Amino acid sequence: MTARTNALPWPSIDQLPRVICAKINRHFAVAESAAVYVQRWWRTLKGRDCKPIPTRAVESFAGGYGGPLHRMLLKSPVFYSEKLDGTNVGKMSDGTLLGRRQEIEPSATTYQRCPLEPLRECSTADCLQELMAALTDDESKICRGALYGELCCNFGLYDYAARSLAKTWQAFGAVFQFADVEAASAAAARGASNGFACVSDKDSPVVVVANSLTMRDLLRKHNIPAVRAEAAGSLCALVSQKKAWMTSESGEGLVVTVGGTPPHRSYKWKISREPQSSAIRSLADLRSSLASGEDKQQFRPLLAPEVHTLLSDLYDVATHVDSLAAAEAAKAASDSARTQTVDAAAVHAAIASACTKFDSLDASFAASGQAAVPKLAAMLQQEVLADKDLELPEGAKERKQAEKEVGALIKRFVGEQFGKWCALRAES
Repeated sequence: MTARTNALPWPSIDQLPRVICAKINRHFAVAESAAVYVQRWWRTLKGRDCKPIPTRAVESFAGGYGGPLHRMLLKSPVFYSEKLDGTNVGKMSDGTLLGRRQEIEPSATTYQRCPLEPLRECSTADCLQELMAALTDDESKICRGALYGELCCNFGLYDYAARSLAKTWQAFGAVFQFADVEAASAAAARGASNGFACVSDKDSPVVVVANSLTMRDLLRKHNIPAVRAEAAGSLCALVSQKKAWMTSESGEGLVVTVGGTPPHRSYKWKISREPQSSAIRSLADLRSSLASGEDKQQFRPLLAPEVHTLLSDLYDVATHVDSLAAAEAAKAASDSARTQTVDAAAVHAAIASACTKFDSLDASFAASGQAAVPKLAAMLQQEVLADKDLELPEGAKERKQAEKEVGALIKRFVGEQFGKWCALRAES
């Protein structure tokens, strides 16, 4: 693996249940504040000394209006595709391959124990060229671009082998870096007008073209293997429609992109096998308070009936008893005896995710032997502690203890993997 950093990574995305709960809670908070302002205004009016609501007060309502919330949940078009469990790998126009954190060595023949020859031979340049033309007339404003896909390195999972997905690369989108924020914003708007799902932030020169029906057709036109995108009428409709699939343990989950007014927004919706304690807690607290809590029960009428059903469906999916839960719970219980401030199961999930951001551990063992163990442990600890899905305590003392426990679990994991590698090497 080359030491060159990937300057155009596929961005991480937030968990759908957490985002929905946060938006609903924000709506409730704004509704409560607005009620207070209306009461004050009415009292002032009755006193015949009417004063307008301060501008700063109105501005504080941002992100909490009911109209945009219900448009997002009930009316905005939605694209979705299966979230394959592997690692993101990008391919630039010049053939450069991109891992999640670093560029892949040009001479490498494998990555994460998967052959790279099929990806190197896959012609993606024409597809990228057509996609760039859909975003802008002035391609000189594009600094770099890459077509991204999932390298299915976890080939023993689900039915990947039966579907001939094991060890293959399946495209799902593209990333472009523009010369400036203005060019990126214009490109996102133009791309959306051409039917693409363009995700961008107002302060970033990067545009992500997420999977969509238009993207699916483009990839098919250029004979590029891809994750199939589908459409749903709304988020509420999608969750209702895919609830059974999400509890059937047929895949890791879905990537969901919500359309409407550009830019689009993408989220991940994972099955219960994936640790998501924060999402479960958010859903449980919100549902409980809406059902019986005096603080939020008054807000029930502010949400359409479909939204209440949405929250119940998301909770059912997140708390579904997975068939592998018992085995995972036993493993977590063994490690929990060593931890006090972190969820061992969540740490293991974060370690598994971190391991996909570089080449396989075996590659490092083969190159450096035992000397690779401490280096890999330090690298994985940095990634795990930065994982947004891993909850760590906020207090300085508790945080320090948590980092110590995480470090111990990682060292144990890397040590075990090195031992397995040595055993396999001795047998061969």
